[in-house]
Amino acid sequence: MDIKIIFQDVLTEGQKKEIWELLKAYDHEFVPPLSARNSAFKKIPGKDGNLVINEEGPVVYFNEIINYKFVLALLDEKIVGFMTYIPNHTVAVEGYEPFVAEYASTAIVTPECRGQGAMKRFYKEIIERNPGKNVATRTWSGNEAHLHVLAKHGFELFATLKDDRGPGIDTVYYIRRG
Repeated sequence: MDIKIIFQDVLTEGQKKEIWELLKAYDHEFVPPLSARNSAFKKIPGKDGNLVINEEGPVVYFNEIINYKFVLALLDEKIVGFMTYIPNHTVAVEGYEPFVAEYASTAIVTPECRGQGAMKRFYKEIIERNPGKNVATRTWSGNEAHLHVLAKHGFELFATLKDDRGPGIDTVYYIRRG
């Protein structure tokens, strides 16, 4: 399986449709689901257990991330995965000193393409395009596949928000210093 990784500054209309389909298909693999979120970097809902799921899917989330930078995974010119990131984003976590980083916000790889190194290559692309810059992200404490990739790229845990996504589910922030 030869997955091609490309950087995409602005998506075409066709690519936007493919991204939307991936977001809808894998919405509920995220904790909490993307359809319950109103942002890719603001406070995550879920701690109180009162999630409001948009039955139309992750519409608000999609409308925000569509303006970010994309690293795409292509198989036969079809998008089989992507990572979004926000250049020069101020990462502000309560109780920690804010800093500027290339902020990786969302990543999806289709099940048939997982384990092929796409996620690792997404981060590699962002790191190589931004030499000397910090790269940061957040995820949930049980997202083992993502945490494994972060460790491989030298990311360090810098903040843990205990039970932020519900009982026993922490939000964890990682940085790779530039």
